[in-house]
Amino acid sequence: MQLTKLQLQQYDTFGFLIIRNYLSDETVEKLRETLSRMKAEESGESDPLLHKGRVLGMFHKDALQLELFDDPNLHAFAVQLLREDKVRFLGDEYASFSTPADWHPDTPPETPYESLKFGFYLDDLSHGGCLRVVPGSHHAEYSL
Repeated sequence: MQLTKLQLQQYDTFGFLIIRNYLSDETVEKLRETLSRMKAEESGESDPLLHKGRVLGMFHKDALQLELFDDPNLHAFAVQLLREDKVRFLGDEYASFSTPADWHPDTPPETPYESLKFGFYLDDLSHGGCLRVVPGSHHAEYSL
């Protein structure tokens, strides 16, 4: 999947990029069902709206999620956004339920390589969103 020049400029300026409708409605529903089931098993709470905490290591617990982790389009996005021919994925996968996502830099500013995170929001955000990003906060000097 090829990102446009405008998308690359937006990422460079603001530090995030939204890819709308990346997943099909059917895939989103399957992921929501699977994650809700996993969380119910972990927490004992059957109502997904009452879930607290996270499901850790989720990609290795479900074939659909592992397929998403190995999606070649994510690799293509990373190569384009980081402007590196070789990128590697480090697993820090989790699903957050009713808790802050705790987005933060995973590397200190002096690290000799840039990193990025992919996030998938599975909730309907047509009536407002829940993630706030500070524009420019991806630049190393912001973390000092």
